[in-house]
This record gives sequence, structure tokens and C-alpha cells, in this order.
Amino acid sequence: MTELAARCNRTTDQRRPAPAFGVAAATPERFVQAHAWEQYLKVSESVIVVRQATVADGEEIGEAHASAWEVAYVDLFEPDVLRQAAALRRTMWSQRLASSDFDFASLLVADQGGRVVGFCEFGKDREDTGRGEIFGFYLHPAAWGQGAATQLMAASLRGLANLGLDPVVVWTHPGAGRAQSFYVKSGFRATGRSRVETLGSGIDAPELEFVRVGSS
Repeated sequence: MTELAARCNRTTDQRRPAPAFGVAAATPERFVQAHAWEQYLKVSESVIVVRQATVADGEEIGEAHASAWEVAYVDLFEPDVLRQAAALRRTMWSQRLASSDFDFASLLVADQGGRVVGFCEFGKDREDTGRGEIFGFYLHPAAWGQGAATQLMAASLRGLANLGLDPVVVWTHPGAGRAQSFYVKSGFRATGRSRVETLGSGIDAPELEFVRVGSS
């Protein structure tokens, strides 16, 4: 799970309805928010635009990030751990983007009808091997299956290519089948490498490496 974000799992473009909101649906207020997103996207008939993030996007990036965790990882982490992790991700982005040294060129968002529905953070890989890395790739579950993931990934790969970073690596949870399918569809291949990574909130999680070379 590439973490900046905590990582890339994450979203895929399969044409099927988004699953129930899992942990998020446990409280009426979270259910109402989830339903509001779904209704908004259904009626907006809006074009998806991928653009560089701004300070004003912090809250909506956080909502997309947290909601993606609540749905995609509902069977991968204990409920209390997942709840704490999602709460952290819901608030961390406003703080990160307010930092004077944040590199906005490394963060793209998918904007649908004026609302941020997903994001990707990328740059030089943390192992310092000269490769590019996708640190975090998430879409709000209400936006799954609408094409935003494909557009966001394509733009992010172009950004990495413009930096001269090739190949590109992404790490994802072994149980994140939806994310892995999307990465394979996007040209990534599993390398067989694995690791245990400490994510935000003190979560130790296993990860698998996927790599994409050039235009493969």
C-alpha cells in the first residue's frame, strides 16, 4: 500500500456498482455522507478533469482517502484499527497541504464537477534506486467504475515520465485484489518482492511490489 497516502490500492475501473460502505455505514452520519456523494455523482453528469492539487482540496482529498480505506480494507484490518486509520486520513491532508514545503507538483487530483473524487501522489522512489514511485492512489468509492482511476493513473505516469523516472513501482496489500487488478490493467506486473511496512497510525502491513516499465 504505497502510503502517502497510504498507498495505492486501491481503485480500479471495473464496471460494477460500488460496494456497501462497510465500516463507514456503521453510523447514520457517515451513511448520509456516502449517499450524498453517490447522488451528487449520479446527477452531475460532469466531465472528469485531472489537475494539480491546491491547498483548498485538503478536505475533499481526505474524505476520498478515508472512504477508500473504509471500503477497500474492511476485511484486511481490525475494525478499531481501520476506524483510527480512516480518521487520521480524513484530517491529515488539510494539514499536509498547508505546509510551506509541500510539493504540489507531486500531487494530482481527479476533479468531477468541481469536487475532488480521488488523488495520486508520486515522485522518486523511497529506496533511492532511480525509479519512480506512486506513493498513494485512492478514489472515493462513489466514483469507482466511472473512468476517473484510468485518467488519474495516465496523468500520473506522464508526470513521472516527464521527470525521467522509469520504471515505476507501487506497493499494495496482498489482500487488495481490486487494486492489483487495476495495476495490472495499467501495465504493472508483480515482481515477487514483498515487505512489511509501517503505515500511518502505527499499522504494520504486508505489501507486494508491482512495477511498470516504459509503455508496457
